[in-house]
Formats: sequence, structure tokens, C-alpha cells
Amino acid sequence: MKTMMFSAVLLVIVSTPSLAQSSAEGQAIDPVEQEAKERELAYQLAPIKSDMDLRTYLARNRSKDSPLNLLSPGARQRFIQSLVFTNKGLASFDYRDIQIELNATQTYQLLSLFGVQRSTRAIPNLEATTASDMTVMGGGVISLPPDDYPGYECEKAATCRESHGAICIGSNC
Repeated sequence: MKTMMFSAVLLVIVSTPSLAQSSAEGQAIDPVEQEAKERELAYQLAPIKSDMDLRTYLARNRSKDSPLNLLSPGARQRFIQSLVFTNKGLASFDYRDIQIELNATQTYQLLSLFGVQRSTRAIPNLEATTASDMTVMGGGVISLPPDDYPGYECEKAATCRESHGAICIGSNC
């Protein structure tokens, strides 16, 4: 039941127009503006936006249903320790354990906790074998979200520095 619900939500979110299309008024929608709007919506719906939110979430969600529990205990700990938050939300994270242990759909679920699920496509060599994996990864179209910088982490406000295995989410850094 949860998988079906996730699939339905995933389909709605991923199928949201992200390329230049006509708006209700017949005006062209700028793809960069659309991307920013989709990221803002994802952020607003995310349960974890700060270190405090993370601590609260961890205290209340110890069940196996949490997407964090898709990672092995060691990988989960390393992932949590890698998280960098700013006043704009999650600014960077280390993806190396995700890359090894999760497929694209599971990664999307995990990153949805932070409202940065669109960053799934920025993780190199992520397993994508199912239809939902392919949808998450953009259906085979190679395009990274414009604000994601693989190989970098958020060091301080508006400053991504080189870091192997990390992604800096520029709009949040």
C-alpha cells in the first residue's frame, strides 16, 4: 500500500511540467523559474529543514518505515553526519553510501525528507533499473538540476568547496 501511494505521489511530482510550456494564461514558463518553484514546494512539504528538525525526526521516527532506514546503520550514520544545513534547508550531503546501497527510487524517497529529491539526478552512477527509477532519473535524459554541484559541499553561505562524493545544492548554500 505504501509503495503504491509513493508511486502515485512520485508520478505526480515527477510529471509536473519542468520544461518550457504554456501556463494557464498562454505565457511561456521559464524552465529555471519552474525549477525554483518546484524546489520551493518540495522544501515547504519536507519534514526536515534544519538540524533541529532532524533531531526531532530521528527521535520520533525510529520505525523501519523511515526512508533513512533504507541505509545500513553505518551508512545512515555517515549520511547524517555529512548533512549541512543553512537557513534555506539542506545545503549539501555526501552521496557515496547512497550510491552504493540505494537505487534511484529509494534515493528520491530519502532526499524527499529534506525537500531536495530533485537532486537525485545529480548522483553519478545511481542504480536505475525499474520504471520508477527511470522516471526519477529523468527518463534517460541527461540533465542536472541547475543548482546541484556534484563533487562539492557547502562550506559557508554561498560558497561550495570541492569535496569528493558530496553534492552542494547551490540555491540552499
